[in-house]
Amino acid sequence: MILVYKCGKCKKTFTLPFKVSDRGELNKRNSLLIEKCPHCNFKNNIIINDVKAEISPYTNFLYGYALLVSIIIGVLMYFFFDFTFKATSSNWKYYVFALIFFIPFIIAKTIIENDLKAVQTFNRYYV
Repeated sequence: MILVYKCGKCKKTFTLPFKVSDRGELNKRNSLLIEKCPHCNFKNNIIINDVKAEISPYTNFLYGYALLVSIIIGVLMYFFFDFTFKATSSNWKYYVFALIFFIPFIIAKTIIENDLKAVQTFNRYYV
């Protein structure tokens, strides 16, 4: 989760360097917030209720990377099982194959869901 704020002068959004879970914690840690806009170098007095949370772009990158890894593992495991276990009749190996295929995807999906819940909680709570 990243915190963003819209500049009062140029109206462009910029990220804030704080790692907090809600606006109350942001208010406790920093009662007077002044941040410089990287676009126009205007010093903004930050109003805590105007700060918004967004999902980090790194989280979306992680999700895409995990999906790609899952597909590559799935293709490799399919060929591995096809050549190695062709003569066997047990089905548990295919269940293991499916589990290995989905492990990176499930981990990335869990991280994204937690980040989305944190964003929704931050944006819903006002000081």
